[in-house]
Amino acid sequence: MAKRPSRKTARSAGLLRAAAILLIALTALVTGPAVCRASAQADQQIPVIEIKSPAQLGADDSTLAGVSQLTFGNQDEAFEIFQLNDGRPQQVGGELTSADQQLEVGWILELPQGASGPSVQFVTVSGPVSPTAEFIQGSGPGGAGSMSMATSSAPANGSGGTGSTSTATSSAPANGSGGTGNNPHRSPARTHTARGGAAHATTMMGLQFPVFLAEIGGLVMLGLTLLILLWRYATRGARKRQLGRRLAAWLTGPSRRRRERMLRAALVQAWRADIRSVRAAMIALTEAGQLVPPTVQAAVAAEVGTDSVRVFPAPELDQLQSSWADPGATGIWARPQASEDAQQIHNALCRPVRVGGDRGSQLFVDISHCDGTIALTGDPTAASEVLLALLGELAGYHRDLTLAVLGTRQAGSIRAQLMRHSGVLAARIGPAAPANDSPVRAAAARRQITGVVAVPGDTPTQESFEVARLCAQRGSTWLALVVGDVPGAHWRWNVDRAGHMRLPAIGRTVVAAL
Repeated sequence: MAKRPSRKTARSAGLLRAAAILLIALTALVTGPAVCRASAQADQQIPVIEIKSPAQLGADDSTLAGVSQLTFGNQDEAFEIFQLNDGRPQQVGGELTSADQQLEVGWILELPQGASGPSVQFVTVSGPVSPTAEFIQGSGPGGAGSMSMATSSAPANGSGGTGSTSTATSSAPANGSGGTGNNPHRSPARTHTARGGAAHATTMMGLQFPVFLAEIGGLVMLGLTLLILLWRYATRGARKRQLGRRLAAWLTGPSRRRRERMLRAALVQAWRADIRSVRAAMIALTEAGQLVPPTVQAAVAAEVGTDSVRVFPAPELDQLQSSWADPGATGIWARPQASEDAQQIHNALCRPVRVGGDRGSQLFVDISHCDGTIALTGDPTAASEVLLALLGELAGYHRDLTLAVLGTRQAGSIRAQLMRHSGVLAARIGPAAPANDSPVRAAAARRQITGVVAVPGDTPTQESFEVARLCAQRGSTWLALVVGDVPGAHWRWNVDRAGHMRLPAIGRTVVAAL
C-alpha cells in the first residue's frame, strides 16, 4: 500500500503551489500592461522633410534654422533637428555634422514631433527602425510608401515632386541607392537603422525599456517569493512575530514619532501652567522625609496624579502616619493631594524637579538624592532637549540655585553662568571633605544642592569626566547634568528618540518633559 504523505509535507506542497500561482499572477500583472504599452507605442508617425533648393522650400537658405522656421514658425527647434540627424548618412551622399551646415539637395531629415507645413511628410515606423531610412527605402506601410517614392525621385533630378510614382520608380535605381537586392549602397541606410531607432525606442539588452523594466519586476517578485519561502522554513513562530513587530515599527515609526511629538508638546504646555502639582510634590516629599528617622533613607520621587500623591521608594514601617492611605504596593506611600490651605512644610534639602509623566500623572525626582551626577544617555538630540527642560524647571521653581553651563555657549534661552573649563568649577567647589568612619555611602545619599552645572553633549569626554568627579566628591554641593555616559554615575536616565525616558534607579519610564 502506498505511503500516505504527512500533514507537514502536504502543507509544504500547498505552500509551494500557492507561491507559484502568486508568482505567475504577479508577473502577468506586472509585465502584461508594460508589453501592451510597448507594442502600442512601437508604431508611430514620424515627420520628415526632403531638402530642396531654397526657392522650392520657400526659405531664405538651406540651413537647419530655415527648416525650423519653415516647419515650426520659429528657429528654436534647429538644434533639436540637428540632434535627431547628427551623423546620419544620407543616401545622396554626405551627412549632417554641424548645426550651421548648409544642407544639400536630396537630404531627408527627421523632424521633432509637432512639425507642420506643406513640406512636412509623415512615415509610419514599425519597431526599432530608423524613420528616415524607412522613408528613403520606401518600405513604410500606407502613406509611407507614397512619401518614399517622392523622396526617391529627388536624387534623380534634384527637384522631383512628392506625388509622382513613376518618377520614383525610374529615378531611385539611377542613383544606385534604391530598390532591393544586393545593392552596395544600401549598407549606410541599414547601418543607421539601429542608430535612428535608439532615438525613438530606448532599448536595454535587446528589449525596449518598458519591457525590460517589466522583466526586472518579474525577477524581483521571484526573488521576494524565494526569500519568503526561505524565511518560512528557516524561522520559528516566535522569531517571525518578532520580525513582524520590527517591520511594523519601522513602517509606522515616522507617523508614530509625529504623534508622540504632538503629545509631548501638549503635555509640556499643560505642565508649565500647573503650579499646584509642584507644590504637592514638594509637600509630599518633605512630609515623607519627616516620617522616618535620619538613619533611614527617605523617598526619592513623587508621582502626582489628579487626586492623589504617591512617593517611592518608601521604607517599611510598622505604622504609617494617619494622613497616608494604605499603599497597596510594596515600597509606595499614597495619600490625597494637599489642599490649597494645607500646612506648608519647608525643607531646604528637598529639590523636586519634574522629569516627565503622562496625561494622568507627573513624576518629580528629588535631585538631592542623585549622588552629585545625573547622566542623560540614549539619543544625543533627545538627551540635550531633556537637559534644557531640566534647567528650565530648576530656573522656574528653585530660583535660589546657581545655574551654570560648561563651555562658551548658553544652553538655549536659560540664562546661566558660563564655565569655560572644569578648573573654574573646581575652584568653586573647593577641596573634598575628609571621609569619616561610616560605611560606604549609599548610591543615593542625600546632600544639599546649591548649584547645578550643565554639560552639553559636545563637551570633550575628559572634561565631562572631571566635572562628574568634582560634583560627586564628598562635601560638594553641586549637581552635574551630563549629556552622555560618565563612569561611576548611579543615576543614568536613558532617553530614546521618541522622547521616552527610563529611570532604572526607581523603575519608572515616562514621557520626558522636552
